[in-house]
Parts: sequence; structure tokens; C-alpha cells
Amino acid sequence: MKLVVRKLEIPDLGQLQSLVIEHLDSIEPGLSVLDSRLLLGHANVDIVALDAEGALVLVTAGFTADEDMLLKAVEAYSWCLEYPDAIRRLYPSVDVSTARPPRLMFIVERLPDAFHRKIKQLGFSEVDCVSFATWTSTAHRPSTSTPSRGCGADRLSQSFSLRRSPAVCPSCRCAARRSR
Repeated sequence: MKLVVRKLEIPDLGQLQSLVIEHLDSIEPGLSVLDSRLLLGHANVDIVALDAEGALVLVTAGFTADEDMLLKAVEAYSWCLEYPDAIRRLYPSVDVSTARPPRLMFIVERLPDAFHRKIKQLGFSEVDCVSFATWTSTAHRPSTSTPSRGCGADRLSQSFSLRRSPAVCPSCRCAARRSR
């Protein structure tokens, strides 16, 4: 059997967000979805999640980390800190305050160094950056003298692979928690 692997093209952001939601536990064990496409202030947050420790996690997904993504996350983060009562009304089990701010998580295909520099300068308490790759693989049977059905594909699977980038939060808590 011959295995063929090709990069899977994700045509739009909606499909990417669905893949991230589907594989959220693979990104971080214990991470659970509370909401998606939520408006916080003037910014839409792609995924609102809760981590294993009960902290609010604001997840932004995209193909390339850029300034728009960063500004959107800053707006949502600031709004959560400014209006913690509104967050508690939406999610009664979540405690957000200046002592316990939300975490930011960026899930992107491409993470430029300039993005890392900007995050470090902003001084968030905790930020995670996760890069992803998607591919599709097909197992093919070798061709025989008997007529085959179609191309002879036995199995088609899609994969969503994740890789954490080096910690970018000032406290480096990201790397410490992941290495446990």
C-alpha cells in the first residue's frame, strides 16, 4: 500500500475555527469550550474557553499572526478586565479580575518573529502561541490486473497537527506548565 500525504487547504477562517474547536483538548488537556464567535467590547473572540485550573482563555485563530489579530485580542482582554461582572453573568463559574486576568492564546499557521516581539512588549500575564499544520493522507492499493473501483483509495484521513511555539509570556509560565 502506498501512502500519499498532501497539505490540506483550509479555505476560510470558519473552517479553521471549527477544526480548532474539534481539537481543543489536543492543544491543552483540560481546555473546554465555553463559547465561540463572542463579541467582547468591539472585538470578536473566536473561542472562549476554560482551562483545567478554571481560568478564562481567549482564543484567537488565524492563518498568519498579525497586528489585527493582536489588537482584537488586546480589546477583548481589556474589556474582560474592565467589565468582570459582565463576564460573571455570562459564565458564573469564571472569575476574572486584575489578580486573575484571562489568558490569551493565538492559534496560527504562521507566526512571525515580529508578532513575538510585540506580545513581549505588551506585558500580558500569560500568552500561548500554537502553530498548526493540516494535511490529508490517502492509502492506495497497488494496481492489479482485476478492475478496481475508482482510484483504489482505501482510506482518507485528515489531520490537524499542533506545535507550541517557545513561550512568549513575560513570566514564562507557559513553558513551565506544559513541561509538567
